[in-house]
Formats: sequence, C-alpha cells, structure tokens
Amino acid sequence: MALDLKTKRHAAAAGALFGVAVFISYAMQNVLFGAAAFFIGGFMYMSGDAFIYQCRMMTTGFFANIGRRGHSSLIEADEFDWQPPYTGMPLYKVMCVGGSSVPILPFHGFGPVFVCPKGWVKKDIHGVVLALADWTKTDFDCLPEALQKNLIDRLEHFNPRTTPIYYADSSAYLSKNGLSAEVKINYAMRATEQEKIINDLKQEKKDMMTSMGGMANLMKTIQDIDRDRDEKPQYKLVPVKGER
Repeated sequence: MALDLKTKRHAAAAGALFGVAVFISYAMQNVLFGAAAFFIGGFMYMSGDAFIYQCRMMTTGFFANIGRRGHSSLIEADEFDWQPPYTGMPLYKVMCVGGSSVPILPFHGFGPVFVCPKGWVKKDIHGVVLALADWTKTDFDCLPEALQKNLIDRLEHFNPRTTPIYYADSSAYLSKNGLSAEVKINYAMRATEQEKIINDLKQEKKDMMTSMGGMANLMKTIQDIDRDRDEKPQYKLVPVKGER
C-alpha cells in the first residue's frame, strides 16, 4: 500500500534525526548526547507540525466526501474559476486545500486539488466550505491542457507528479436524476481517459509539425546549395597561344 505524503514526510524527518543523532554520538563519543539530540529534535519537529495544524484549524474549513480524515482548510488565494473549452460545460471551481490564513503563519495550501462545477461548492456554512460531488481521483495527464497550465501557473505548491487531484464530471447526461454515484464516477473516468487521448494527439501533432518544419528547412538549404552551384560561372580550359 502506497504511503501518503504526510507519512513519507514524517519518516524522512525521523530518518534525518536518527542520522544527526548517530553523527553527534560519534563526534562526542557519547551515546547520551546523540539520544538527547534525537529527542530534542523530535520534540521541535512535532511542535512545529502541531503549530501548523493549529493554524489550519483556525482557517476556513473545507469538507469533501472522499473519506479523508483530519482537518482540511482552504484560503482564497488557492482557489480560482475555470471555464472548460467545450460547449455546454458549466463554470468550474478549482481548489487546493491545506493552506493557512492566520496572520502569524500564513501559507498556501499543499494538499489535494478538487475540481468540480462552481455551483456545487457551498460557502459560508458556519465557516465551512462544502464541495459534495461524485469524486474520482485522476492523474494530471488526464486533465484538459488548459487546466493543466492553470494549475501549474496559479497554485503555489502544486506538483504534477505528487499532488492528488479529485475531479467531478457534470455533463448534462450525468446531471439527470436516477443515476447512481458509480455510474457518474464511471463516466467521469471515461471523460478523463478521453482527455488524455486528446492531449496525446495534440502532442503528436506538435511533434509532427516540428519534424515537418525541420524537413522544410533542410529542403530549403538543399535548394539554396543547388541554386548557388547553378549560378557560379562555368569555366573551361582554353589552350594558350603557342601551346598545343
């Protein structure tokens, strides 16, 4: 089972503290100094993590029905509207959670990104933002090209390789009553797969245009060489008077 980013971060911190403890023990020739450094460093790390968590608790809460435990927070700087390029699609809200708006320690969100129709996002409900939808977890490559660019340009801590992305489809067909969540998620997954195919075809087109441009330049160079050769004066041997 893959570990989440928080668990990996804690494991990395524990490994670093252990390395420091071993180094101090060896340098000071005393195991007690190394143990003290490990526990003091661990206490400082845990205190900082708890302080960050408390700042998030004091920020506007965010709730999405994905079974995620713990507190999520959302700040205005980490949300924006996005209009899909396809006809009939509603305005979408993009939100990156995990930030803090507390003046003593403000920071941008570094948690999952949620993408769903703006009409499904309910704000100012006792200080909590609700985004209830039939979510499907998707890869960065399966998002529309324009949305990919917006995520990279507008979200401070977004990483295409590590940031989890949750997407909710809202086509007219899926909005009809009577469809189960499984059906909606299934169609959303198909939509993202088709989007990846579109992105791959666009990339192939770019590569093909680049290749054709290179071939055109090569042909032009060959034509220029042939033209220069044709325009050069043609010389022939003329016998000098008195010579045979």
